[in-house]
Order: sequence, then structure tokens, then C-alpha cells
Amino acid sequence: MGILNAVMVPHPPLIVPEVGRGEERKIQRTIDAFREAARFVFDAKPDAIVITTPHSAMYADWFHISPGERASGSFAKFGAGSVRIDIRYDWELVRAICRLARERKFPAGTEGQKGDSLDHATLIPLFFLREAYGNSPLPPIVTGSVAIVIGISLAKTALDMASANWLVAVVTLVATVVYSVYLRGRGFWAMIPVLLGALTG
Repeated sequence: MGILNAVMVPHPPLIVPEVGRGEERKIQRTIDAFREAARFVFDAKPDAIVITTPHSAMYADWFHISPGERASGSFAKFGAGSVRIDIRYDWELVRAICRLARERKFPAGTEGQKGDSLDHATLIPLFFLREAYGNSPLPPIVTGSVAIVIGISLAKTALDMASANWLVAVVTLVATVVYSVYLRGRGFWAMIPVLLGALTG
């Protein structure tokens, strides 16, 4: 079976009630859209679900695909360790993708794993998918990184915009890095360093 559909979604930890503690109501439209997207996937009845994430192991010259048969993760780093998700990987599909990548000399595979816990950009879609599936089991999952692809595709646009005012661009970049380091592990504030960097610049 081929690709049935595709969905692109954001991944703010705030959207999980146990993390947001009421603040998630401020993004109710995003929650509603997430539920609609999850139902869209459920109605398609896929044999497997592939999730790409910008917070997995990433390399400039390699597309990482998570190995193993199972994985789990929680929102403990956001103060909600009780929200935990366990999934079953589609190891047969992973092997097939890796085989095709080798045959076509495409830089992708399971090598380069940096940790076996699911990151929040994977957990949040799974949170809503689990809600949509209810008592039905989730289909097997395949996860992989996508961050470097996004970065490369936006590089020219970023440089064009920065060239309009290099001072603002540099201040914004430095501020974003400082916020990312300083606010790490500080709940809600740790989620928005890019926004704070943009406001500073």
C-alpha cells in the first residue's frame, strides 16, 4: 500500500493539558485542528504511521530512522511525567526503507541513534492519535528526523532576509542562542526561545 495522506502539525508541549494546566485553552483552535488531523489519519485506516521530527538525532548528511521494536517517552521534562506513551515500531517497514536506501545509495538508516526515548515533537502527535483511536490500538509507527531538511530548504531565504539588516540578524541569532541555553528546563519559557529571540531582534 502506498502513502494514503500526509499531515503537518506544530508541537507545543503547552497543548497537553497536564503541561498547560489551563494555559492550553488559549490555543483551543490548535487543539481542535490537531483533533481533526488525528481523525483524518484514523479514518484513512493506515497500516503504519510515519512521524518525522525536528528533535530526533540529526545529521547534515544522514536521515536517521529510529531502530528497535518498541519505544516510549513522557512529558517529564515539562513537569508532566504521568503522561507517558508507549508505541510499537513497524520494524518490517523500517528494514524495507533501509534496504531501498542502500540500493539507491540514499543516506538513510538506523545508524546514529542518540537515545531511545521519544521526543516531544513525536509524543504530541501520538497524544492526539491515541485520543482519536480510543480503545483501538495504534498502528505500528516509524519515526525519523527532518530538521536538517527544513534548515537546508530555508537557508537561502534566511540569508536573503538577513542581508537586509545584518545587525538585526546577528542580534536575533545571538539572543535566540542565549535564550535557548539559559531557559533550558524552565517549563513554558523553554518552549519559546525562537520567539523571544525574534522579539529581541
